[in-house]
Amino acid sequence: DRVTTVETNLDGFKTTVSDTYATKTDLTDLEIGGRNLALGTSDEWSGWITPGANANNQTHVAKYAYLSDTKEIDDKYAVSIEIEFSGVKAGTGGSFLFRAQGSVDDSWTPSNVWSTGLINLKTAPEDGVYRYTAVVRINESNVDCTKFACGFRADYWNGTGKYRYRKIKVEKGGKATDWTPAPEDMAT
Repeated sequence: DRVTTVETNLDGFKTTVSDTYATKTDLTDLEIGGRNLALGTSDEWSGWITPGANANNQTHVAKYAYLSDTKEIDDKYAVSIEIEFSGVKAGTGGSFLFRAQGSVDDSWTPSNVWSTGLINLKTAPEDGVYRYTAVVRINESNVDCTKFACGFRADYWNGTGKYRYRKIKVEKGGKATDWTPAPEDMAT
């Protein structure tokens, strides 16, 4: 399967776009990554989501989970997610938009620490699977957050395109690695 990776740096600028092809081979090709801090995530696809036509601010919440980590100011966290798009076309009456929004204390905003720079599409994507990654930094206003929530805002689609998601991961450090479940999820 073809996966297009889009990485965003701390300043919100796209730094890398690359295509990789996922193959199932032996364990020598397995890349072990950092510990997933977002609980209740999965490598299974969600159901397909189809925003309505030409509407503004249609938000769908992907995951709402508690973080199992203690944060300090200036800690870096890598956030990643895979999204598959199919048949997405821009609608009429406004500007096409698809972006991630985050919530710490139930305040949804694109500048939230868990969504800053992760996804901000202003043109309809081609069909396919995309892996979006971004590195965020903890600051004074979000150092006490214990909840991770990720949602998607969809504006002015034509009403026929759809998307789905999987492999949400939040990990400490400046580089996103392959998806793994949180150890707490393995225990349950």
